Amino acid sequence: MIEGHIEEALKVTGLESYYLYRTNELQECIVYSYTYKPAIKADNEVLSYEYSIVLNTYVSLEKDITAVRDKVIGAMA
Repeated sequence: MIEGHIEEALKVTGLESYYLYRTNELQECIVYSYTYKPAIKADNEVLSYEYSIVLNTYVSLEKDITAVRDKVIGAMA
């Protein structure tokens, strides 16, 4: 569920995105993971969850990491 939303948001960066680990050590990409916990409970039901998402960006030394970082932050905003 949340993985689809994350991958859709990261498409605008132009980098491949993977959950937990990258498949190719040489390829520029974003590797993400997430955790979640109940945020709001009422009447013994969970009404919403709080997600924490961690993004690791792997780019070559020739690229401007600041520009890539800004693009990723913009995608996730």
